[in-house]
Amino acid sequence: MVRWSNSLRLRREVLSTGFGKRVGLALVLSLAVIITGSSGYILIEGFSPWDALYMTIITISTVGFGEIRPLSPTGRLFTTFLILGGFGVLAFVGHVVVEALVEKMMSPYRERRKMRKEIARLQDHYILCGFGRVGASAVEFFLKAGVEFVVIEAHEGRCRFIQERGFRFIQGDATNEETLLEAGLKEARGLLALLPSDPHNLFIVLTARELNPTLHIITRAEEPSSEKKLLRAGADNVVSPFTTAGQKIAISMLSATGRPVPASCGPPSSELRPLWVEVQKGSSMEGLTIGQLTRETGGEILGVRKASGRDLLAPAPDVRVERGDLLLILTEGRPEEEEEALKSNSAQKKVLLVDDNPVILGLYKRLLRRAGFFPLTASNGQEALEALQRERPSVAIIDYRLPVLSGIEVCRKARSMPELQEIKILLFTGDEDPRIRKRALKAGADAFLRKSPDAHELIEAVNRLLQGDGCAEELGDGARPRQKAVMPKGGSSGRSQNPLSHEEMQRILERVDGDLSLLRQIRGLLSSQIAQFACQIQEALETQDSASLAQAAHQIKGSMGNLGAQRAFEAACLLEESAKKEDFRRTEETWQALKQELDRLERGLALLLDGRSA
Repeated sequence: MVRWSNSLRLRREVLSTGFGKRVGLALVLSLAVIITGSSGYILIEGFSPWDALYMTIITISTVGFGEIRPLSPTGRLFTTFLILGGFGVLAFVGHVVVEALVEKMMSPYRERRKMRKEIARLQDHYILCGFGRVGASAVEFFLKAGVEFVVIEAHEGRCRFIQERGFRFIQGDATNEETLLEAGLKEARGLLALLPSDPHNLFIVLTARELNPTLHIITRAEEPSSEKKLLRAGADNVVSPFTTAGQKIAISMLSATGRPVPASCGPPSSELRPLWVEVQKGSSMEGLTIGQLTRETGGEILGVRKASGRDLLAPAPDVRVERGDLLLILTEGRPEEEEEALKSNSAQKKVLLVDDNPVILGLYKRLLRRAGFFPLTASNGQEALEALQRERPSVAIIDYRLPVLSGIEVCRKARSMPELQEIKILLFTGDEDPRIRKRALKAGADAFLRKSPDAHELIEAVNRLLQGDGCAEELGDGARPRQKAVMPKGGSSGRSQNPLSHEEMQRILERVDGDLSLLRQIRGLLSSQIAQFACQIQEALETQDSASLAQAAHQIKGSMGNLGAQRAFEAACLLEESAKKEDFRRTEETWQALKQELDRLERGLALLLDGRSA
C-alpha cells in the first residue's frame, strides 16, 4: 500500500510540471479539432455524424483518401482551414510525444522510480539512517562485507554524494514511518540509527520497533543519559562513538605501556567471535542457502570452505550449502553454549515453530537451538504450509490460533499432502477448551500440548515425539528438573530497588536459562508488543469491541505466561475472560490492573538488565 501511494505521489509530481500541462493541452486541442470538423461537415454538407467523423479524420491526417461525396465551395473552404488547423495540432502533439520520450530517458523521476524498484526487491538488507562521519564508516564496512543496504539521508548535498557513489538511498526524514517503509523496513534484517541527535534516534527506534518487532536495531547516543531511554524504546544495542573511541584508545595505551587493563574494560561476555562448523551427513543445514542459514542460526556467515577445497569469502545469500562444507560463522553470546548449539545444529533435525506472537517465537527459537535442534519459524498459517513443503522439518509445532489459516486448518491441509505424512505435528494452545484436543487429533496432529509457564515442556514434548513416545496423546507432563539459573552478581532482592520480587526474577531468568542477551531481546519485543496492544485495547474499550479486546488480551497472556510473569499473566487471563463475557465495566478495571503489572514488569526488567538488582 505504501509503495502504491508513493507511485501515485510521483505521478502527481510529474503531472504538476510544465510537461504535464503540455500533454493536457495537446489532448484538448486534438479533441477540439475533431469536434469542430465533425460539426462543420454536419452543418455545411449535411453529413451523418459517422460520415462527418470519418471525413474529419481522413482530412486532418492527410491520408489522401477521396471525398465521401463532392463538396460545396463552402465545404471546400472549411476543409482547407481544417487541414491547416489539424496539421498544426498534429505537429504539436508529435512534439509533445517526442519530448516525453526524451524526458523519460533523462528525467530524475526515472532514476527515482528505478531506485524504488531496486529497494522493493531487497530481502534481509540493512537500513542506515544518517550519512555523517559515523554513517559513512558503517557504509564502507558494509561494502567490504558485501551486504545489501539502503541509506536514508535528508541532506541534499550528501544525497548527491551518495548517488555519485552508486549506493541505494532515499532522500527523506528517517523519523517518518512512510520513509522507513519505503526503505523496506518490513523485509530488513537490521537498522542503524546514526543521526547526531538523540531525540531523532529515539523516534526512529520507536517507529521501527513498532513496524517490525523482530528487527535488530543499533542506535547511536550522544549523551550517556540517553542510553537507557533508547534501550527502553526498543533498541537492541546503544553505541556512543566518542565513549567507545576513548575507551579503545585508553585500553590500547595501557596495553602498550605494560599496565594492566581492568577486567571491567575487557571484552563483554557477548563478544563476537568466529566459529568453524562442519556440515555433517544428515545435517539439517544441507541444501539450505546462506541467506536461510543466516536467518535461522542468528550468526553472520563470513565464509564457506567448500568440500572441493574452494573458499568463498562473504558468500552470496543464494549460495547453497553441501555436505562436507565448512562454515565460518560469527556468533554472539556465551561462547561455549553457542558453539555447542551450532555444532549440534549441523547434524540435528529441523523443527518448525509457528506462532504469531514474536515474544514466544524469540524465546522458543533460542531454547530449541540450545536443545540441539535447527529451528525454523513462521508467523501465520499460510507461511507454515509453505515452510512445511519447502523445508520438510522433522517436527512442526503449530499454535492453535493463527492468522490466515488456523492451526487446525494447517494440520488438515498438511495431512492431505502425501509428501508431508512423515512430519510429526504438535499442536499447542493456551485455551482450556477440551474440544480443541479432539479437533486437533482428528485433523491429523500427532500430539497436543497445552501452553504452560514452563517453556521447557515444549522441548520435552518434541524429544518425546521424535522418540516415538506420546503419539496421539497429550504431552507436556513430567519434564525433567533443570538446574536453576544463576542470578546476576551485585544484586539485592529488596523491593526498594526492584519492583519485582526475588522469586519473580528467579522465575524469569529460569525461562531464559540465565541468558541476559536473550532476556534483553525478549524485553525489546515485549515493549513493542505492549505498546501496540495498549492502543488496540484502548480503542476496543472505546468502541466496545469485545472480539478485538479478547484477542489482544490473549496475546499478552501468552507472552506473560511464557516469560514467567505470573501476576501479569493472571491479570491478562481476567481481562480476556471479561472481554469474552462483554462485561465492559469489569474489563476497564481489569485493564487498569494489567497496565500496572506491565509497568512494574518493564521497570523490573530494566533494573535487572542494568545489573543494579538481582
